[in-house]
Amino acid sequence: MPELTARNLSFIVLVAATVAAVLAAVVLLARQDDNAPVRIIAPTAQQESPAQVRVYVNGAVVNPGVYTLDSESRITDALDAAAGITDKDILDGLNLALRVKG
Repeated sequence: MPELTARNLSFIVLVAATVAAVLAAVVLLARQDDNAPVRIIAPTAQQESPAQVRVYVNGAVVNPGVYTLDSESRITDALDAAAGITDKDILDGLNLALRVKG
């Protein structure tokens, strides 16, 4: 019969601990309830009002001044807020689709 040395004893303890850990994992996994209902919680829709910016419109417009616009507004919206333009020549080279910046 082989002699039980400290090295052999530590190997036996390591194997026993590994077997115990595997058995514990199997038991814990087997005890889980696979038929438990899953709750799906839909996020609540929060309607955010668009941020607003204040822009100063002056020059060849009917009513120059400071206007409050949505942050998604375009230059054309700022000109409309100022009641339109007085000189159509100012539109040459002006990109009316650009967003306004406050």
